[in-house]
Amino acid sequence: MWQSSIPLQEIVHDKLFIGITKDDLYLELRTNTWLISFSADERIRLKPDVLEDFFNAVIANRRQQILEANISHGMIFYLWHDEQASQLRFSVISDFHEHLPFKAKIVTADLSDILETFLAADAVIPRSDLEMVDYSAATFTETPAPEFRVPVFQIHLP
Repeated sequence: MWQSSIPLQEIVHDKLFIGITKDDLYLELRTNTWLISFSADERIRLKPDVLEDFFNAVIANRRQQILEANISHGMIFYLWHDEQASQLRFSVISDFHEHLPFKAKIVTADLSDILETFLAADAVIPRSDLEMVDYSAATFTETPAPEFRVPVFQIHLP
């Protein structure tokens, strides 16, 4: 049986902070953002459906907390794969915020697609794959950076 060193059940039942105004965004982000990372061995053993069941439990818990809070607004659960950090990250913010807090362009994605991409990715970039470059004598020209896109799963919670 697969078992993670991360206390996933604690994450499922974590208490949600529900903001009252747009000024509470920072507190919502600080309190309601979680990250999960797995070793290469854990990724091999972990099946996407097990991870999807975990996130469905998290979503159900957050939905229940929102309903019990009896607030006049909903919230947005969103999840993305932070490839550089080799982590799944997810958060919940009030739906009165005009957009999700990303500077990159958001591409809507299915939960299962993000989880499969995460599990298939290398857990860590091996040092042997890194190349040291001496830029001390280099000259640089301005080139426009490519548009950065982040696949994000999101769902509105009442």
